[in-house]
Amino acid sequence: MNFVKSFKRLFSAAPEGTAALFFIQIFATLGFAVLYSTLVLYATKHLQLGVKAATTLMGVFGAFNYGLHLFGGYLG
Repeated sequence: MNFVKSFKRLFSAAPEGTAALFFIQIFATLGFAVLYSTLVLYATKHLQLGVKAATTLMGVFGAFNYGLHLFGGYLG
């Protein structure tokens, strides 16, 4: 009971919609992790790549994902 009161008091200064944004971000991160793990599983099981090649492919995909966002932000 005391924990709930202190939790509400701690986050009462947060803007409205912060909780919704938090849960959206949690599920987006979860989806991103599922995408990466599915990519590695697909590469190892279906494409018959080795674990090292599959994780390298995942790393390149991640680098392009973050790098191209930065590049697009620079251009925009």
